[in-house]
Amino acid sequence: MDLFTAVNKLNDESQYRDVGITFENYIVSTGLKRMILSSAIFPHVKRVWGAELVDVEENERRHLGKIAYSLDNTSKT
Repeated sequence: MDLFTAVNKLNDESQYRDVGITFENYIVSTGLKRMILSSAIFPHVKRVWGAELVDVEENERRHLGKIAYSLDNTSKT
């Protein structure tokens, strides 16, 4: 988490701010987006891309069952 904090603190430095340079943290992950959104890192991040699942109802039971969005290693390059 120190890296994310350090990157965000660069925005406070006048040498960057005065010339309009802004630093932001983004996460592009093949992992589950919900896990990242509930982690301690999330407050330091501007946007997250990751696998998302959709709730499905079958036989009056709800569960995670369909992929709504996913990334693979070729998507990140």
